[in-house]
Amino acid sequence: MSDHAFRPVASLHCTLLTGDHHDRSRSVVSRESLPEIHVSHMMDRTHLDDVVRTYYHRVDADDLEGMMLLFEADSIYDRPGQESIVGRSAIEAFYRSQPPIRSRRHHLSSLIVEGPEVAVHGSADRITLAGQHSTIGFADFFTVSRSGLFSYRRTFFFVPFA
Repeated sequence: MSDHAFRPVASLHCTLLTGDHHDRSRSVVSRESLPEIHVSHMMDRTHLDDVVRTYYHRVDADDLEGMMLLFEADSIYDRPGQESIVGRSAIEAFYRSQPPIRSRRHHLSSLIVEGPEVAVHGSADRITLAGQHSTIGFADFFTVSRSGLFSYRRTFFFVPFA
């Protein structure tokens, strides 16, 4: 395995916190099923919900290869304070450039599907290699192309306004 930020972690965790804060299990789109996504399923809310949840499962599992299978070759990723990251290979290079961590876990508070757009609100816990724990709130906005892959993603982080 190459020495990059995405290393396997012991376990995979991704939960949805409902109004009463009970975990709810969701299906995950398998990597093998992605090439067979049919246009007829493209706007299906359940399918889009599953594709986005699959993304977070793969992030939490440090499955960079699997994450990249969810992006179009010409996808765009926008993050606060950075130039747009354009293209799957540039997005992959961005993730590889991130400092390695011991583990991460996303908690999805809400996920809303409207047409090809998916909005997500939640928090992410992470533990660095030095054992430092941090939690940050986030909001993600995805646009899913007709092929069922992400063509655009924008992330916002909940941090103090300076």
